[in-house]
Amino acid sequence: MTVRNSGPDSVDVQMLRAELDELLRARQFAAQRERRLAEAVRAGHEPDHAPAYGRPPQQPDPELVRQLAQAQTLREGLGARCLELSDRLLAAEDRQLAGRLADRSAPSPAPGRSPEPSAQDFWAPSPAGPASPLVPPQRSFPTGARFGGGPGSGSAHEPTDPTDPTGTTAAPTVPATGAPPLRGARFRVGRPLRAARRNEEHANAAQPRPGTGEHDTATRNGGPAIRAEEPTGTSWARASAPNEGLGDARADSTVRPNAGRNATGNSGAGTAPSSNSTAFRDSAAGPGATAPEDGPRARTGAELVALAQRITDLHRQGAVHESAAIVAQVALMITPSDLAGLATLLRAQGPAGSSTYLARSVASGSPEHAAAALAELRQEGLVDEAADLFHTLWSVSAQALPALLAALEQSGQSADGQTLLWERASAPAGELAELTGHLRASGRSDDARHLLRQAAGRPLKEVAAIATALDEESATALIGELVRLRSASDVGQFAAAIRGSAELYDALLFAADDLEESRARSAFAALRTAGLPTEPAPRSRSKSRPRR
Repeated sequence: MTVRNSGPDSVDVQMLRAELDELLRARQFAAQRERRLAEAVRAGHEPDHAPAYGRPPQQPDPELVRQLAQAQTLREGLGARCLELSDRLLAAEDRQLAGRLADRSAPSPAPGRSPEPSAQDFWAPSPAGPASPLVPPQRSFPTGARFGGGPGSGSAHEPTDPTDPTGTTAAPTVPATGAPPLRGARFRVGRPLRAARRNEEHANAAQPRPGTGEHDTATRNGGPAIRAEEPTGTSWARASAPNEGLGDARADSTVRPNAGRNATGNSGAGTAPSSNSTAFRDSAAGPGATAPEDGPRARTGAELVALAQRITDLHRQGAVHESAAIVAQVALMITPSDLAGLATLLRAQGPAGSSTYLARSVASGSPEHAAAALAELRQEGLVDEAADLFHTLWSVSAQALPALLAALEQSGQSADGQTLLWERASAPAGELAELTGHLRASGRSDDARHLLRQAAGRPLKEVAAIATALDEESATALIGELVRLRSASDVGQFAAAIRGSAELYDALLFAADDLEESRARSAFAALRTAGLPTEPAPRSRSKSRPRR
């Protein structure tokens, strides 16, 4: 019996698989280089020197930008080549499978007899009719944007129609109407464009921007321009009286906008103007407090477009402080999704740096609002705005950091919380001790332990100062981390630095005694070499414990 082990189709399949593997590896390396270059370009914008409001940001290195464009072009070209080879490989595998079926086909039966197929002949044709063609079994093909199909759009390669004697492949099915569009650089659809398109659709569906006359003011307060599903007074454009804060489109450049709260709010009568929204920020500075008492509210697309236009107009008129104050107020008054949409509009047509200033202003609100805004900005692809907001969160107070960490965990951004702790581990001794106390008071003992573990890697003199500033429990934990992580010589130098404190030195001896035997001998040998005692000082019976 002759077995067909190789042939033209088999050779093509092997060659295509080998070439596809090489291209996939090359595309992976190109994507890694693109990410590194993108990080290098973003690193040119120092977070501590963010561009001021109304000033253009610092331009990145042109050479890095050129290399980034080349890497992106290379990665896209390799991706297109991978898709082409994937299609050719699938077609070659189909031809190879059809050839195997043809080789396994049984001879025609004698007239008048209907042979029964063997139980082991899985590929035998069905005896339902003499004209039934040999068709390969339906196989599943990968779906997704990489293979030409999206969610709910059907496979890019449909199986062969059993009723088609030619064996040709059926045409791909039309994607479902409700299927989400394909996104990515290959399809030239960016996420910021999605938010801008959504705002434009809302703006086209709503009424034109109201004017400043009496008739338009009446229409703005209760006319047909109000949407049916939105109650009167929820819009920032109708919430305030003329010449007061966000409600007037022709506010005088010398008048500071108010806190943005309407006259029917929980605060009773109308609010007084506030310079640079100081009162607004003070009201949001408390733990768990937000700027409006009822929380941020959703805005329509027309309101966001009108607000972006007003901010731009004020800036062009020279009222830079008023424009910046409005941006800082609105950052705490709108929902995270609306904030991403407004940032997209300001980034496209607003003053330079206004979108990043909007993102940084969110940090003065509640931790929950800041965490949700950070997640929304990243989801919409606003990388610069999200980076500025995250860098601003580095400077939150020690009292507010535990609540911020909890909010980041609830929004699925636990890694960012650990990054904040890692940054805080380099804080001065007093700030680090205060933060450790707040973490323990809020029930986040694990975060306090991680913070002390990071601090144990600092220079020995700084660790000694931190141990002196901490309470007894936290200082003992810090010394334990240092003894477990540092070398025996470092333990000896640290012991010499804290020799003046009997409590800290005893904690060091007990921590060294708790080590494994070999490391404990090395630590005590380092103490003897430095001329330091290896026995704890005499203390009261309640505070002492025997060594092993």
